[in-house]
Amino acid sequence: MTYRLYAVEGDLTTKGGYCIVNGHRTSTICGKYVLVEGDLATCPACGQQGYLMCDGSRHPSDTIEGKHHILDNDLVMGCACPIPPRVIAGGQTIAGQDNTGFGSTPDAASQAAQQTKQYDKQFTLTDANGTPCADTYYTAKLPDGSLVTGVTDSEGKTDRFPTQGAQKVALYIGHRENV
Repeated sequence: MTYRLYAVEGDLTTKGGYCIVNGHRTSTICGKYVLVEGDLATCPACGQQGYLMCDGSRHPSDTIEGKHHILDNDLVMGCACPIPPRVIAGGQTIAGQDNTGFGSTPDAASQAAQQTKQYDKQFTLTDANGTPCADTYYTAKLPDGSLVTGVTDSEGKTDRFPTQGAQKVALYIGHRENV
């Protein structure tokens, strides 16, 4: 799986332009508004403004108000440049912290024992420099399909999510009604 950084308002483009939020937004990462399809970017190379467009696959539910997040290396379309500029995400990322640790592939008996073991997951949201993203809205999708929303603490940490055995907990930036 390839991970790409989320782009936020003020991030640059490959032609030296700035990304701008186009409309009302509530989702932030480290205090900066998250960009979505249709947001804008300046282009000093041609002097025109363009709009941001996704380039590449992403999870269908990774949206804000029905629009996909803009990620590192997405396109700026609509300016007069013959080769469209690309977004350079400024370092916002998600770092997951799993208190269960990692190990070698277990045999069948070990796997059965792990499924009855209580696990406890907590995520820490940081930027590329390791600075915690405090007061950031998130939605967690638990193994039973339920959604839990919250806000990171002053250290960028989410609430803890207990699971019975090793199970996936998905974390999304922003509050969502479905994922």
